[in-house]
Amino acid sequence: MSYTDIQIIEFIKTLRSTQDVVKIDMNTTLDTAKFDSLDIAIFFINLQELFGIPEELVQEFIKQPSITVSEIKNFIELEQTLFPEL
Repeated sequence: MSYTDIQIIEFIKTLRSTQDVVKIDMNTTLDTAKFDSLDIAIFFINLQELFGIPEELVQEFIKQPSITVSEIKNFIELEQTLFPEL
C-alpha cells in the first residue's frame, strides 16, 4: 500500500509529542539528536507496531543522525508488513 505525502505528514504529527515544529513537509529533517530519547523511542515503537516493521530494521534505521519525512515514508513503504488505514 502506498500512502500520500499528506497521510505520512499527518501520521508524524500525531506521533510527535514535542510541539517545536509547526510546519512539517516531506523535506523536514527530524534531527534525532535534538529530541528527548523517550520521544524518539515512543515515535519509532509506534511506527514499528502500526506498520509491523521488525524491531531490528527500525533500530538500524534510527542510527542515522537525522532522518527526513521522505525517508520515513520510503522506509515504511519498503519494510511494512501491516497496512493500516491512515
